[in-house]
Amino acid sequence: MIKQDIIEFCAQHCACEEFCGWALDTCDSMYDVWLSASPKWLVWVATRQGVLSDKELRLFACYCVRQVWHLLDDDRSKNAVTTAEKYANGEATGKELSLAHSYAACAAVIVYAHKGVGAMWSATLAAKAVATLQATNAARAAASYVAEAASDVVISQAAYLRERFSPFTVGEI
Repeated sequence: MIKQDIIEFCAQHCACEEFCGWALDTCDSMYDVWLSASPKWLVWVATRQGVLSDKELRLFACYCVRQVWHLLDDDRSKNAVTTAEKYANGEATGKELSLAHSYAACAAVIVYAHKGVGAMWSATLAAKAVATLQATNAARAAASYVAEAASDVVISQAAYLRERFSPFTVGEI
């Protein structure tokens, strides 16, 4: 659990004035922010360095990719997401993860050549979701790409985050 006040969090993560103003005016702690931020802001908070663990970010990235699962028509991309989930839960090795990432990256190139940019982005998200050192970036990329599709998707992402993770302590100043 993270014990950090709102001003410190905003400064550390270069938050926009709008977010800082809202958070300081309506919340007493980052715990309050986590519970009451708009879905878009919650996703932003969750994907800041150090808020969620690598495992949590990887699972969130996989969740986001699963929201566009219907666009993944290449089995290598789907396998990459499944392998990333298994890896996050200790059920796959780093070698298996690397191999799935390589296959998904190849799939992204092939899909782009044959089906266009939209499908390529979906396959690329699958590849990023498994990248060993890029879980934070993958979660950000997946969330922002999927969020552009529809506001109800962002609401779903926020619900996922709130239901599964609680990175801030209740008694923060």
